[in-house]
Amino acid sequence: MLARKYRNDILIALAALAISACWLPIRMQFPFDDTYITFRYVANLAHGFGIVWNSGGPHTEGYTNFLFLLLLVPFSAMGWDLIWVSQAIGVVAVVISAIAISGIVRPGFTEHIGPMGRMSSMNGTDNSRMAAWFAAALFLLNPLTWINAFSGMETSLFTMWLLLGFLAFVSNRITLAFVLSTLAALTRPEGAVIGFIFLFVQVTQETKGTKFFSSIGSLMKSAFYCFALPLLVYAAWKLWYFGDLLPNSFYIKVSQANRATFLPGRGTIRIFYEGVWYFLPFALLAVWKGRRNVTVQIAASWCVLLSAFYLFSQLLQPQYGRFTNSIEAMLILLASIGIANWKIGRPIILLALAGLLVILNCIWSLYFRGGMGCLTADTEYNDRYRRIASVFRSIPDREHITFAAPDAGILPYYSGLRNIDVVGLNTSEIARAHSSAEVISIILRSRPELMLIPFDAHGKPFEGGHGLIGSSYGALQSGALQAGYRCITVIPQTVYDLNVLADTTSPHYPDIVNTLVPRIGKDPDFLPPVTKIR
Repeated sequence: MLARKYRNDILIALAALAISACWLPIRMQFPFDDTYITFRYVANLAHGFGIVWNSGGPHTEGYTNFLFLLLLVPFSAMGWDLIWVSQAIGVVAVVISAIAISGIVRPGFTEHIGPMGRMSSMNGTDNSRMAAWFAAALFLLNPLTWINAFSGMETSLFTMWLLLGFLAFVSNRITLAFVLSTLAALTRPEGAVIGFIFLFVQVTQETKGTKFFSSIGSLMKSAFYCFALPLLVYAAWKLWYFGDLLPNSFYIKVSQANRATFLPGRGTIRIFYEGVWYFLPFALLAVWKGRRNVTVQIAASWCVLLSAFYLFSQLLQPQYGRFTNSIEAMLILLASIGIANWKIGRPIILLALAGLLVILNCIWSLYFRGGMGCLTADTEYNDRYRRIASVFRSIPDREHITFAAPDAGILPYYSGLRNIDVVGLNTSEIARAHSSAEVISIILRSRPELMLIPFDAHGKPFEGGHGLIGSSYGALQSGALQAGYRCITVIPQTVYDLNVLADTTSPHYPDIVNTLVPRIGKDPDFLPPVTKIR
């Protein structure tokens, strides 16, 4: 009986695991530099340094995935490979998300009336089973779903909490829905939006009941103790621990970005919706026909509110659509409901239409949304940074050496050197700067032993970087040379070459030169050998 009850869920889980196994041979293509930023915080916390970017340094909130970070800490303390662990979490999250999507859509043609109210048919059809399988197929056969799962980031986990909370809500488990909303908000700050959506939708439904005041009191109590209070405690802890309620990403992606560009996220959001154009007609159909249905209301509200939220943020490195992954999951829900409620004739026609949309989604994601580029890309960029990190680790007394660089991920994590993140996500003083001149002043005043200055293929300072420093690397190098730094070598990299500047006044200068110059210039891993000094 139990197997029969959960037969659909078991089949979806088995299908998801089978698909994930097909991705294992190329799993290392998808972690990118940001992945290792989280790993560095995890390692420092696991080894007793606290939530800091540099061991012994100030408390720094250069991440936006607190709960994901905490989940990885025990594994780091045991010495496990965090790539494997984070990817395993991503796969499990996708499996659970697919089951949750199916569960949400299965009763998705019902109108929810109060926490213990009746469930009434939305259109009198029996297409819910088809819609449930269709939604799961759209989700699992989308290459971007798995690219995100194997990226080592919190993206899939965040989407999982949202969908589980959604499933709990439409199943009348309101208290559990608020608990899961809290977990979503702790995984990514924008997850708090789903809790407010649940509260608003439920309040509007309670007004239809006969015992409004007693039910609204119970609802508010659940919302306060299971959602608002935990987040208030978390906010108070952040204020005490970091001295600020807002992470560094707010200052980099919102505050600094909005000074230069109106609605800096509009380009990313536009590209996303252009990429999922084939979902939109069916999603709009679902909204039109089921606008009083809570499943439709919640999914549509999430798409609108999160899209609006991201318009104000410069989404640094939005690879794989990781910021819009949860919006896409909600669009899949809406599209599934829309197709299943389309009165087009015999069921076989709906089934054929659903199959065509699954195929279109897979092909379009591969060839027009960058999926194929991710699948066929090599790992040279990451591999080269790992080789550079191994050279940096061999510098004597490396624990007391600091380097400043534009890429704060793989190199800081594997090298073990102290790091100044010139973009500012992991260096709070730079995050709160107001101009590129102020950023340069902060870096030069900090006097790192090494600086890595990106140069393009034409031998000119790279001008397409992130943050206030993004177009001012030439000014940073000029200031460093005037302050006693010297270019000792150039490291070739796939995106841009890196001029290596060393502080000639540092007591570590001889060790740095004697370690880096022979290795970078002669090691075949750094082909083509670089001997010229710009």
